[in-house]
Amino acid sequence: MAKNSPLEMIEQHVEKGVLVLMALLFLVVLARWGLSSPRRIEVISGPGARTEAASPSEADEFLRRAAADIRRMHEEADPEPDLQPDLADRIQRYRRPRLEDYYHDVTVAQPRRWVELPMLGHEEVQVTLASLTEAIPAPSNPRVNVDRVLPYRQDPQDPQGPQETWVSHVAAVYPWGELSNNWQQRLRGTRVPPRVVVLGVEAEVQQRGPDGQWADARTVQGVAAGGEDGRPGAVSWDVPDYDGTNVNQVRQTIERIVNAQRQSPRIIQPEYWHIYWPSTREWVPWRVNLPETPVSRMAEPADADVAAVDRRGDAAFRQVADQPDDADDTPTPTPVPPISTQIEGGNVLVWVHDESPQSRRAYRYRVRLRLLNPLYTWDGYVEDAEDAREQAVYTPFSDWSEPHEVDPDVRFFLIGSQPPQPDRGISGRLVVEVFSRSFGQVVRHRFTLSPGDSIGGTDTVEVMNPIEGEATEVEVNFTTGAVAVDFEFDREIEFLGRTRTTAELLYLDESGRMNSRILAADRDSEAYREQRSAAEAAEAADPADRPEQEPRRRDRWEEDFRRDRQREEDFDRRRMREQLQ
Repeated sequence: MAKNSPLEMIEQHVEKGVLVLMALLFLVVLARWGLSSPRRIEVISGPGARTEAASPSEADEFLRRAAADIRRMHEEADPEPDLQPDLADRIQRYRRPRLEDYYHDVTVAQPRRWVELPMLGHEEVQVTLASLTEAIPAPSNPRVNVDRVLPYRQDPQDPQGPQETWVSHVAAVYPWGELSNNWQQRLRGTRVPPRVVVLGVEAEVQQRGPDGQWADARTVQGVAAGGEDGRPGAVSWDVPDYDGTNVNQVRQTIERIVNAQRQSPRIIQPEYWHIYWPSTREWVPWRVNLPETPVSRMAEPADADVAAVDRRGDAAFRQVADQPDDADDTPTPTPVPPISTQIEGGNVLVWVHDESPQSRRAYRYRVRLRLLNPLYTWDGYVEDAEDAREQAVYTPFSDWSEPHEVDPDVRFFLIGSQPPQPDRGISGRLVVEVFSRSFGQVVRHRFTLSPGDSIGGTDTVEVMNPIEGEATEVEVNFTTGAVAVDFEFDREIEFLGRTRTTAELLYLDESGRMNSRILAADRDSEAYREQRSAAEAAEAADPADRPEQEPRRRDRWEEDFRRDRQREEDFDRRRMREQLQ
């Protein structure tokens, strides 16, 4: 039998040694982490995270006792106030704001970042622009007043100063409350505010032709006081275009427009310049010619005082000294309630000023409002992204107003006759009195006519210059465009049950149509008496007897405008405070 080699014996002993070492290591690990445990451990024993050392058998009891103490203290403690804001109430107020939420004192500082309010629930509501447009009502039938006035404005293009112009004041009533309620119903369940923001008031006008047919409608280029150097001011708001990335900029601009609309409705109710009132020789608010509407009846007595301007301290606006009190026929402006009163009543007055009318023409008007699209910048609530990028929506046009015929610039009346005297070689003549206007005042001149003469012409008259405060000789155009054709001095007419004779004038008017005037009818007509009274009022005071007046300050009307607006804002805030108390 062979003997084992020394190498084999060493290998056998090495293997046994490794097994022994592994066995010893296993025993150590088992004794250290398996069979033994620490004698004392740190456990929570009470409130305030207080700890104590305890054996494993005592640890469970310490923990149960600490939990009981904490539960008892929680039950006995007073409840802390809930600092979480009532977001649901804020959202409801944001959707359906109360009047005091719309009208409050606003202090505008640095533009604030737009904050998205959380939704109630998880359902997203989708709204279409078409559904909002269908819910927009039309304005009421407009009322129109056309007058020839002398507005106090300094035209930079004309160094002579203010010039007379025909102006149409077109007023309509918009059902603000109806639109607000309609949008509120359709935007329910969204964060979109259902507020009405007017970006502009648009009007169209039609002129009636000689055949009685109405021409195509054209857009009215409205004017408004408030610009620099007497130039027209803005009559619409500008909102930035929304491209999906400038939501904060656009909404901040909209907020500024909303605040401005609450404080000064100059877009829906643009101001016009003060006008000269010849009978009292003072500048009065243009609202003396504003058509009355149902909204006017909403005004309180104090509202009419707001429109009036106290000029007792301004010599340039004083009426002539020593004029008796009973002769004071200063007109009363048409009352306009504060904008908050109008919105609260559900009807808002809107108007437009049009300086395009011409004499001897007939016009009619219709209006509509340009509104801010409520869905503008609200991409999350529209099915079509274009609905959130359409900036403006329009109300339907109102019905056409009643036709209004503009008076002629120059009018004449037959007031006298000189029958022919053949034996003395004197042909028959007629006398007409022609009325025109200068510096906002009615002026007159008499002309003697023979057959074939043009009726009227130019002549120099003395008229009060309201800007300079003194009488001035000016050349006035009394041309009527008419031509005398034939005279009849024994025309028989029935007057008060008796037959009498009077003179008759046959003439061609400026349109080439044959017309006639009867002396007895013209001289006793109401129209002639009105024109004559207006001319006599302008001539009544002797320039030498008029008091010296201070030079007219060019910026005076701006001060009056700001003062009027401040009074309206003060009245609005006072009324709101009374309602909230």
